[in-house]
Amino acid sequence: MSKPPGLVNIVADPELVSESAAGIITQVANESVKDRGSFVWMLSGGSTPVATYEKLAEEPYVSKFPWKQTFFYWGDERCVPPDDPDSNYGMAYAAVLSKVEADSSRIFRIQGELEDHETEARDYEGKLPGRIDLMLLGIGEDGHIASLFPGSDAVHERRRKVMVVTGPKPPNPRITVTPPVIRSASLKLLLATGKGKSGSIYEALYGEEAAVNVPAQLARGGMFILDEDAGLKLPRDAGTSPDR
Repeated sequence: MSKPPGLVNIVADPELVSESAAGIITQVANESVKDRGSFVWMLSGGSTPVATYEKLAEEPYVSKFPWKQTFFYWGDERCVPPDDPDSNYGMAYAAVLSKVEADSSRIFRIQGELEDHETEARDYEGKLPGRIDLMLLGIGEDGHIASLFPGSDAVHERRRKVMVVTGPKPPNPRITVTPPVIRSASLKLLLATGKGKSGSIYEALYGEEAAVNVPAQLARGGMFILDEDAGLKLPRDAGTSPDR
C-alpha cells in the first residue's frame, strides 16, 4: 500500500499527541511571525485539541509562543453562549486564552448565541482572513471534521465559506466553515486518539469513498498526529513511531 498523502506521525499515547502538536503549532507560529509579522490560527473544538491548548498554556511553550502577534479564528461553533459548556470558544478560552497575553482585538469568535444564525454565518465569512497559516482539526468516529458531517449538504459547498448546519447530536444548530476554507489552509493539523477513531482515520487517509461520506478526507495533504490506538488500522509504513 502506498504512503498516505501528507505526513502521518504516530506516537505512543495521547500525552505525546498533545505534546507534539503544541511543539508544531509553536514552531509554525514563530515562523509565520518571522516571515509575515503575524500568525493566523483557526482553532477546533473537541477533547483532543483541548489537551493541546492546555499544553500551550504551560512551559516551555507559553513563553515561546507569539501570543500578541496571533489572530485567532474558529472552524466551527455550537449555537450556544460563550459561557456554555458546549461552546468551542469557551473551551479554548478556559484552556489557554484566559491564561496568556493574547490580543483581544485579534480574537474572532463565532457568536453562536445570536438568534439570527444565518446572518452570523455570513458576517463571520466576511471576517475570515485571506490566509490561514494553521488549521487545527479534531475528528469524530464518524469521520466528521469541524461541523461537516457525513452526508451533509455543506460538504458539497464550493462558494460559501461559512454555513449553518445541523449535526447528528445536540446541541444544534451549528455554524461551520466549509471545504474551501479547509482546503485553503496552509497547514491542516489533525489530531486523533483512541481506537474509536482508527476506522475514520483509515478512511480519511486511504478510503476511496467521496469526502461527502468521510469529510476528514478534506485534511488529506496535511499533517496527522495520532496515538497508537488511533493509528491501529493504518499500514505499518504509514507513519513514524518508536514501535513501528
